[in-house]
Amino acid sequence: MGRLIVDTSGYLAGTAARHPLCGAIQSILRAVMEPPVISPFVIAEIDYMVLAKVGVAQELAAIDDLTGGAYEIAEVDADDVRSARSLVARHRDLKIGITDAFNAVLADRYDTNEILTTDERHFRAITPLSRRFDAFALLPADRL
Repeated sequence: MGRLIVDTSGYLAGTAARHPLCGAIQSILRAVMEPPVISPFVIAEIDYMVLAKVGVAQELAAIDDLTGGAYEIAEVDADDVRSARSLVARHRDLKIGITDAFNAVLADRYDTNEILTTDERHFRAITPLSRRFDAFALLPADRL
């Protein structure tokens, strides 16, 4: 397994014991050799969703989890944002948004095609930036 890029839906499903994919996601996270990579955009989405749905205590717990060393928080610069913007523009009909587009940019940066996500609609429709990969490997779906 290469470096794993974590999407919002993958993180949230992996922390929700009642989610049907929680166990599979936890198994994948235990198997990685290096910390999974998570973007500040994903962290912002997680923060918003957790706060809105379950409250401040769980929001703070999620922030502690994300910053406790189990994940590598990716750095973002203007060139990265421009690359993500280019993907958003190229796939404007899909309305992929900056977060999913930035995950594709990160996959290129980390030379991987593995995305931890339950969002198959967007990641099946776009292709990796690296010519080394024909498609994204969406986990856990592509391992079930």
